[in-house]
Amino acid sequence: VEPWALLRRAHLDLEGLPPTIAEQEAFVSDSVPGRFDRVVDRLLARPTYGERWARHWLDLVRYADSNGYERDAEKPVVWRYRDYVIRALNEDRPYDRFVMEQLAGDELPEVNRDTVVATGFLRVGHWDDEPADPETDRYDQLDDMVSTTAQAFLGLTLGCARCHDHKFEPLTAKDYYRWVAVFAPLQRPQNGRTELTVPAGSPEEVAALARRDAEIAAWRSRTNDVPVHEIERRIRELTAAIPDLPAGYVFREAAGQVPPTHVLLRGTVGRNGEEVAAGVP
Repeated sequence: VEPWALLRRAHLDLEGLPPTIAEQEAFVSDSVPGRFDRVVDRLLARPTYGERWARHWLDLVRYADSNGYERDAEKPVVWRYRDYVIRALNEDRPYDRFVMEQLAGDELPEVNRDTVVATGFLRVGHWDDEPADPETDRYDQLDDMVSTTAQAFLGLTLGCARCHDHKFEPLTAKDYYRWVAVFAPLQRPQNGRTELTVPAGSPEEVAALARRDAEIAAWRSRTNDVPVHEIERRIRELTAAIPDLPAGYVFREAAGQVPPTHVLLRGTVGRNGEEVAAGVP
């Protein structure tokens, strides 16, 4: 392969852009052994590497900036998940860690803003903001999570087992609904047709933010006995001491008892079969 052709192939593969004239000339004139290795290292260190290869992952996990359906509303701050994927690739994050953060970043021992945003993987699919049958739509959302997770991480079409045991894979309907039970506690933050976001941070940061907001609300209710300028000063102090957390396009986990999950006969909502516990195939 001609040197310039090898250089062009590396650039297009790793960052999706052809080399500049200056880069071509520098490569052809470089006579020191290991010149191609140096080119590859330089390309892997560029932010464009993560930007190019994140596109493949985002396609796999059905990333979109809007919800689809007839109104196709914009997903708020969903770009934070996109940027998380780009950053993970550019930082060469280990694949097992990459998987865990997206499936359960809010459950890890060292929860932080990045790991919470990573769970946007579960929410970035299409969403009907005014479904004709909310209960069926709820199962469609769970199906989206289960099917995408199986395709992305197992390379299997588990979604076929929603209605019956899989015809081609060693997977049963019970396998499918056990995985549905894993995701069943997740709830979409919304106000009617409007999607809401969640503060992305550690449990300690989220709790501190809640206490701050409660104190701010208490000060705002004191307009009858405290001067307005004093209330505004105190609110500024509280906000400076505990700044807002970045918003994450992620699910909330339901508090309290989660309704049981059943195998749905022929995948039909309301036709409950055997009750199943959370689990994986």
